[in-house]
Amino acid sequence: MFRILFLFFTLSISAQTSKVYQKNKDMSGRIVSEGWLIDGQKSEYWFTYHKDNSVASKGHFQQGLKEKYWYFYRTNGNLEKEGHYAKGLMSDWWIFYDVSGNMNCKIQFKAGKKEGYCLQYNSGKIVKVEKFKSDVKVGEWDDLDSFQKENDLKDLM
Repeated sequence: MFRILFLFFTLSISAQTSKVYQKNKDMSGRIVSEGWLIDGQKSEYWFTYHKDNSVASKGHFQQGLKEKYWYFYRTNGNLEKEGHYAKGLMSDWWIFYDVSGNMNCKIQFKAGKKEGYCLQYNSGKIVKVEKFKSDVKVGEWDDLDSFQKENDLKDLM
């Protein structure tokens, strides 16, 4: 019985992970980023900061790579872009904003490359649709009506 307990205790110790909250600072002592480290790698939720201490980005890491949904901000506090990461690469839909915080475009990514559609907006309305394969433009429509003549709107979901 003692041997079994000792073996279980030994396995439990070796399976434990080191988890610490880290704040990275520049030479002046200003915090530039902060978040969790698990076994020395960025994990869970992290923040980065602009020089004025406003949030520059926030999102999840998993084993040192960006994962899940991320937000990136300009120094004026407006969103610059937001979207998904998978294994450190942009994936799925991303939204990009102009300096005033208005949506410019939505783009589909796969493994860090444009893969799918790019919807360009003006005053909240789609004004152009482009299609990409591995970062190469393979189609372009000047408005949503011309896109619908050749494609199904479900393709944009």
